[in-house]
Amino acid sequence: MAIFFHNFDFFIDSTTIGASTTIGAPTLHGIIKKYQTDWQIEAKQRGGNRSKALSQQAINDIRSWIDEDCTVTLKTLAEKVSQKHGVRVSTTTIAREIKGFNYSRKKLKLVPERRNKSTTVERRKL
Repeated sequence: MAIFFHNFDFFIDSTTIGASTTIGAPTLHGIIKKYQTDWQIEAKQRGGNRSKALSQQAINDIRSWIDEDCTVTLKTLAEKVSQKHGVRVSTTTIAREIKGFNYSRKKLKLVPERRNKSTTVERRKL
């Protein structure tokens, strides 16, 4: 980077600098622009601490709704959260919170009656 800024002081084009280094011209142009405006050489810190979309009260309500009716869908839970707490969240966010409860969600399947007839059960035992 020292060579880069040394060359910048002499007003050499970013394409020329890019040819002598492995850095692309658009990247160099962005670095030069940032250096000119903010005198910033190092990269900005990315990421950070993102707060949760759901409050603790909303999470407790989701748990109680599931405890009341375990067949409730994620879409229905998202709608209930939106109505009661005024927060629109995706079904993925709801699923992530449910995973934190250590609950498992499974689809119900209807078993045909013939599988549970006494004759069918007896044949399985043999």
